[in-house]
Amino acid sequence: MLADEKVREFLKSVCTSSPTPGGGSVAALCGALSASLSAMVCNLTIGKDKYKDVRKEMERVLADSSRLVERLTELIDEDAEAYESVIASLRLPKETDEEKEKRMEAMQSAFRRAIAVPYEVMELSLEAMRLAHTVARKGNEGAVSDSGSGAMMAFAALHAASMNVRINLKEIMDKEFMEDVEGKLRKMEEEADILRSDVIMEVESKL
Repeated sequence: MLADEKVREFLKSVCTSSPTPGGGSVAALCGALSASLSAMVCNLTIGKDKYKDVRKEMERVLADSSRLVERLTELIDEDAEAYESVIASLRLPKETDEEKEKRMEAMQSAFRRAIAVPYEVMELSLEAMRLAHTVARKGNEGAVSDSGSGAMMAFAALHAASMNVRINLKEIMDKEFMEDVEGKLRKMEEEADILRSDVIMEVESKL
């Protein structure tokens, strides 16, 4: 499992000529790191008298962050597996009309999976940005730079995952599906841009 590797081992595996782990897995890792930083800020806030009024909210954010860390960590491997399914479909025989049809169906299914994984990474990274925004505003001010770092990691994860969605989306034959996904990507990216600006202003006001 990629997620069980040590940091240096994972980095070495990314450096190789193998296409997996690639940008999608790295995006999921960035999202997980973002949520981890928000969880850390929560733990530095909960129990402090100065922040007793936001304790319940920080406990909720901590629970949400922990959930995101777990799922995004799983997606590190799922992204690699999805890409490998694409490769497997491309290697199917295509001599007869029947083989060509089966290969095309397998390819469409594999590309949809290769879209679904980074799309989920985008959704969860946007959620991670919202959590980072909350802890930047209400969490321990001594860790506000960590809140900002978490937001930036999630921002990078979202946009990296978006590129992985788009490169696979162009292989989809269902135009209605393509347009629907593209519209959702734009909405997530727009919200991410707003959150990023808000967090930067919040962090800079406290540095």
